[in-house]
Amino acid sequence: MADKSDLVRNFEHHIIKATRLEHPGIQKIIRGGLYDDRYYYVCEFDEGQSLRAFLEETGRFSPGKSLELLMQISATLQYGQRAMSWPLPLS
Repeated sequence: MADKSDLVRNFEHHIIKATRLEHPGIQKIIRGGLYDDRYYYVCEFDEGQSLRAFLEETGRFSPGKSLELLMQISATLQYGQRAMSWPLPLS
């Protein structure tokens, strides 16, 4: 396991990179830091509803709509992975 200083440097590095992300599928990170011995980040507020609430309102997605959403999610993850240079475990 990495020592605390490595974890802190990693957190700070990723917060800096995360504040630069610009993608409609990723909530904007405004800043991050240390307060009262705890690391935090602040992101923009996104008013909306949970997936559960949405599905209760609308019902299940059709196979075509499911595929469309999965493609959007995949593109968003790909953007984030490339921009942040972090590995995404697939297992």
